[in-house]
Order: sequence, then C-alpha cells, then structure tokens
Amino acid sequence: SIWDVSTRRIAHVLNHHTLDVYALAWHPMLPLLASGSGDRTVVIWDARREQTIQTLRGFDGSVRSVAWHPDGRYLAATAYSVASGAGEIWVYDTLWRFTGYPSDVPNTLGLGD
Repeated sequence: SIWDVSTRRIAHVLNHHTLDVYALAWHPMLPLLASGSGDRTVVIWDARREQTIQTLRGFDGSVRSVAWHPDGRYLAATAYSVASGAGEIWVYDTLWRFTGYPSDVPNTLGLGD
C-alpha cells in the first residue's frame, strides 16, 4: 500500500508480490517505484498508472533491498537465501526498455521508444 501522509490514508494498493515486501525505492526522476519481496522478485511499478512495468526474477532468496543510482540508470537489489546462507547483489542496467512503459519517457534513459 502507498499511503498519503497528508491524509494518513491509503492512496493506492499495488498488488503483484505473493509474499511480504521488504524493500522500496522511488526512481530519482520518474514516477517509478521498485519493490523487493520474499517471493524472490523485484517489481518495477508505474506510479501514475498504478500497474506493473517489469518483474525481475532469478534471485535465490528474499529480496531485502533495492536502490536506484542517482541518475536513474541502474537499479541494485540484494537478496539473502536462508537455506544456503548466501547473499547476492544484482545490478540492472535500465538502458533496456521497460515493457509497456509510455514512449514519452526520455530516450536518454533508455526507457522510451
């Protein structure tokens, strides 16, 4: 859920993850939110349209943190597997286009057409 701090009420509910969400990060320039979950995925959300843009899979454990680089090009995520005791760090280069994102996003970020 995304809360409106001025009204202290839920403004939006984003449903996609199947387990608890442990990490959130707003994109520094675009209305994008990254969420990391115990379901071993990172989801990129379009906050304007309240929908999923991309789901990043392949983690061996729960995603515990997500962070955008200040220029918005890179997204880092960390995960931890209780079973193996191993941690991992993934860094995504967002020069690939997020599927379904509007073409009005600047091409310099690689997110538009």
